Amino acid sequence: LLAKAQGPKAMGLYVGLAVLFQLLWLPRMWSLMVAGLFFGPLLGIGLSAAADLMSAALVFALARFSGRSYVAALLQRRPKAQALVEVLAQRRGLMTVFALRALPVHYTAASYAAGFAGVGWGTYLLGTALGILPGTVLFTFVGDGVRDPTSPWFWVSIGIMLLVIIAGLVLARRFWRSVRR
Repeated sequence: LLAKAQGPKAMGLYVGLAVLFQLLWLPRMWSLMVAGLFFGPLLGIGLSAAADLMSAALVFALARFSGRSYVAALLQRRPKAQALVEVLAQRRGLMTVFALRALPVHYTAASYAAGFAGVGWGTYLLGTALGILPGTVLFTFVGDGVRDPTSPWFWVSIGIMLLVIIAGLVLARRFWRSVRR
């Protein structure tokens, strides 16, 4: 579908599909790599950031305004998301939102949790925008490198991606330990 579209139509289709996939709780790294593959790193980063911010705002608004009983029931089926609510309810600051975006925490769950916990709009959007940048840049460059898997840049980006994932997991573990104290 995306491969057949061109120009602004392809860009709009990508953003719409990326938002939809995130609303369906699918991992965002795949849409980031698709952006790099189809649009190259620079345009891919811009389109991905736009899609990520749109989906984050939609889910946040849904959690804030659609009825706490619906969101509470949704989060009860996902214990990790419920833990995020507890963290955000205690620490509603910019650094907490940034950390949840920069660390390997499920994107949609973090959006629901932030909205449910009552994080302010400005704090949430700024923390989200800053926190998504490292992953957006990294995964979009990996997607761009897929075009030529024999190039050294592709393998360097894969190596960096693996290092970032491992470092993110270590930092996430430390973050969760510090929060539970």
